[in-house]
Amino acid sequence: MSLRDFAERVLFSTSLEEKLMGPPPGIVDRNRGAALNTPEVPARPEGLELRLDSSRADFPGMSGIENDLQRGRLLHFFANHELLATELMALVLLKFPDAPAEFREGILHTLKEEQMHTKLYLRRMAQCGVEFGELPVNGFFWKTVSSMKTPLDYVTRLSLTFEQANLDYARGYAAIFAEAGDMKTASVLERIYSDEVRHVGYGLKWFRRWRQSNSDWQQFVSGLDLPLSPARAKGAFGFNEEGRRAAGFDEDFIKELRVCGQSRGRTPNVFWFNPGGEESLVAGTNNPSRATLEIGRDLALLPAYLARREDVLIVPSLPPTDFLSGLLDAGIDLPELVPCVRIPELKKRKLNEIRPWAHTPDAESVIEGLGAESRPVAPDLFSKLLHADFLGGLIKENTRPFICGIECVGTRVSSVDEIQDWAEKSSFKRCVIKAPFSTAGRQRVVCIASEVGSREKRLA
Repeated sequence: MSLRDFAERVLFSTSLEEKLMGPPPGIVDRNRGAALNTPEVPARPEGLELRLDSSRADFPGMSGIENDLQRGRLLHFFANHELLATELMALVLLKFPDAPAEFREGILHTLKEEQMHTKLYLRRMAQCGVEFGELPVNGFFWKTVSSMKTPLDYVTRLSLTFEQANLDYARGYAAIFAEAGDMKTASVLERIYSDEVRHVGYGLKWFRRWRQSNSDWQQFVSGLDLPLSPARAKGAFGFNEEGRRAAGFDEDFIKELRVCGQSRGRTPNVFWFNPGGEESLVAGTNNPSRATLEIGRDLALLPAYLARREDVLIVPSLPPTDFLSGLLDAGIDLPELVPCVRIPELKKRKLNEIRPWAHTPDAESVIEGLGAESRPVAPDLFSKLLHADFLGGLIKENTRPFICGIECVGTRVSSVDEIQDWAEKSSFKRCVIKAPFSTAGRQRVVCIASEVGSREKRLA
């Protein structure tokens, strides 16, 4: 049998048994034929047909993992992923007949192991009382990888993205099953994890041979298009640095991937810090002061504490990787960080809510750059008059000792006479006069009320 005949059997057979049948001894890689046009989907037996839309069975997760049936449902997802990898490797052999013989030989070896992984899952599923095909199967792997134009695309998308993510998933789920007392499933996952380390290492070897950049990380990032992103090369469990080192990744790549984030499904909200909001509201223009620009740079990550991991935070420039690693070490989940120069790229993506620090005139240019609808808030929301009224109402409704007294509430004045009248009646020696729209710590007048006689006070 030729390698092409074997790959065609794996890709086009409607028999699961034939798909998972390994190559016969003495298989040869001759008569490779012309490059195959990618089929819409691989052939599958009835009940296992791929769905390329977004519909799929709900992923069972770890809830109820001690139950055999629930365990089998989880393994059903894993088995489909392994079968998809098998079919994609067959597609590589048929789509790139001119690829180096050494590369094709490695694909064949990896394909055989993926067949074995699928059978391991099927056997364990059957023991749990679940039959392959009971649940709908999704073709996301196929949809995102099969459009590859070169072997480099293949190793970037499958080896370095989906298989690399399995370094986290396989080890993480192995630990979960072991903790639940299911050593049979844990053993299967440990074996698959060991193989995945080698599979990723194989892909990395060819990735480096074909890459066009001196940096693994830069080549990896530039080689992925949405819906794929570097974030999909990570699993939902703890980030497995040890496994990535064993696969051959360098420390820079591992550090960059660890701090890299992007939504893997949920439409992201977009945050950014615009501390010049009140300035722009007063001036009616977006011309921030030097101090405001410095604050914007220094506190650019502030909205990260309000965002979720799947959200986007626009920053003036990306912080150092070591700094971001420190935040992760402290237990802070980071959203996707996007420098301002890449705002046009965000415009091409589906976005949810636009959430600047303040919906003020200075946010309009960013909102326009995102192609989003502008929804400025009422200017009165930024007025210190409104804030004073709000504080007064809050104090009247609460008598708790840690809340300040009603005398601390700001007073509305509109003339010097009213200021003098306030000073005569107030027990405070000092007061600060500010306009309704003004920035904190600036645009203020400090007044000192000093007693001159028994009934007079002077403003100095």
